[in-house]
Amino acid sequence: MADKRQEIIKAAAPLLLEKGYMHTSLSDILAAADIGKGQFYHYFPSKYALGLAVVEHRFTVFTEQLLNNVLGAPKTGQARFDAMLDWVIAAHQKCSPNQGCFFGNLALEMSGQDEGFRLLLMRVFETWAERIDDALQDISNTADAPPDERKQLARTVVAMIEGGILATKSYQDINMLKTSIAAIRRLIGTYKSNCPPTE
Repeated sequence: MADKRQEIIKAAAPLLLEKGYMHTSLSDILAAADIGKGQFYHYFPSKYALGLAVVEHRFTVFTEQLLNNVLGAPKTGQARFDAMLDWVIAAHQKCSPNQGCFFGNLALEMSGQDEGFRLLLMRVFETWAERIDDALQDISNTADAPPDERKQLARTVVAMIEGGILATKSYQDINMLKTSIAAIRRLIGTYKSNCPPTE
């Protein structure tokens, strides 16, 4: 039973990325998952419930691939941070430039429309920022770096990455993301040089 539920979630995920939540119909989902309406409602009470389940599934994959394997690797904070930026570029080079970010696309579409989606997507971005904050704490090489400043910087990094992905989608040019990543590297270089040295 759990396997079939996961199959439906995985079949719906590309639809939400390509068409968005609002423009993905139940008929689209049934066709992609090769199931009938009765079977769908056996696993999900509504399309809305499926939509949230798809976000949770993608968040689990994202956590494993980037937050755990890259930002959680047993390396220095700088190495983890650099590897994250490299991962982001590599991930978006593999797909069409007009695809965008699954979470970013849904945030633009749904955060002003539905509180459930907004809170779940905010948790995705906030968890990402927390892992970046961990790397920044190591990069700063001091316990005296203001934690609120680091937290805001981590959120800014996420926003700059998402902005670069959005620009890549608009211009259909991966160089827009690469430009944003280069700006992030300069920003972190400035942050590191401004941190007080360890006693």
